[in-house]
Amino acid sequence: MFGFLSRLFQWYSRAANGMLDNADLPWDPPTAFPNTGDACIVVRTDVPDSLTASGRAELGVAVLAQVNDERRDVVGWQKAAADISRLNQMGETPEHLALVIVLPRPVGVEYPETIDDLLRTLDAQRLSRTYAQDLLDEIIEINAERGREAGTTPPITVLLASPSTRADAPHRIAHLAAWRADTDATVRWERVFDQRGQITVRRDQDRPAGWLLGRRLLILGCGALGAPAAELCLRAGAAELHLVDNGLVHPGILVRQPYDERDIGRRKAAALAEGLRAIRPDARITAYAEDARDVLTGCRDWHGVDLIIDATANRTVATCSNLSGAILRTTGQRSSPWLWVIGPSAAFPPYRCPRRAAGAPTCCAGSPCSVATPASPTSAATSSRTHPVRTGSSPSTDARHRRSAGLPPT
Repeated sequence: MFGFLSRLFQWYSRAANGMLDNADLPWDPPTAFPNTGDACIVVRTDVPDSLTASGRAELGVAVLAQVNDERRDVVGWQKAAADISRLNQMGETPEHLALVIVLPRPVGVEYPETIDDLLRTLDAQRLSRTYAQDLLDEIIEINAERGREAGTTPPITVLLASPSTRADAPHRIAHLAAWRADTDATVRWERVFDQRGQITVRRDQDRPAGWLLGRRLLILGCGALGAPAAELCLRAGAAELHLVDNGLVHPGILVRQPYDERDIGRRKAAALAEGLRAIRPDARITAYAEDARDVLTGCRDWHGVDLIIDATANRTVATCSNLSGAILRTTGQRSSPWLWVIGPSAAFPPYRCPRRAAGAPTCCAGSPCSVATPASPTSAATSSRTHPVRTGSSPSTDARHRRSAGLPPT
């Protein structure tokens, strides 16, 4: 109890001295209690410097796309009033506009709950209420015109952008709040999910999974091993996925593979690619309904691939994967890709070209052979039955490659 009272007294002392946002504490936005049900606005587009450079109260326009009945996304920002007429002439659909008010000073602990109090707060920030009302009227007129064309009426929305009380905030506009201005004297706040790159960082940026950020992956097999692996890599930030599997989704696999009834009869690679695009629309995902061996030994150019995940549980495919990595290394690939074998075939050692083993100067592909020599049984198999191999390198150099790539040792 004494410790609780001490912390409570410390909190009151900091609040009285305006030091709640201490540098040792996480900084939080002013409280705006959402009261519009499940409605929300997602913000991923960065606020342009043109709206924040002056250091004064500024007015602008946000372009919002209606994703579904409850969700809208901010897809663009504009500053000058002249841009509004240009947007109207472009006839962009299903987008509508919202007024943006950029405040020069922090709002405080929470936003007001009544419109009168909110307007007084804006007046204290030296905002031109007349100019703001004229701009809002023009936005309402444009939205009404677009609403008649689309058969809907967009809500009147005002986005309030305010700086943080902390000097170490990553961007001047640290907080965004959405005011639904089409109501009575009570302010209605809409939930905002602010995902701007200006102020957010990935939770796993300092974890080993951060190595996958922006990487290109080739995933062989889209079953119980490959499909979850593909999803995890995508969520970790992989920029490009190539999914290879010529199998079909059938009812028997639904108990252990991430497909559903709607996917029955479809190719696994195509069904998985569709589901992954729903998770990360920005990622480049390509599906190949082909045999993994044909993809590896064909004429496709895999230069630039950073990681090959073999989830086929097939030793022949694992052999082709290793050989393919070696060919990439000897035909101009700056750095050969990592190969990660998952499943029973992980217990087998890396492939060694039979021609090279017999003393020939070139491998089966006609290139100077640089495929790894077989590892010892103790180093080849792991308890998790996964075996990471640096294709085109020997076991003695594998540890050095892993350190340079920022990966944990095997």
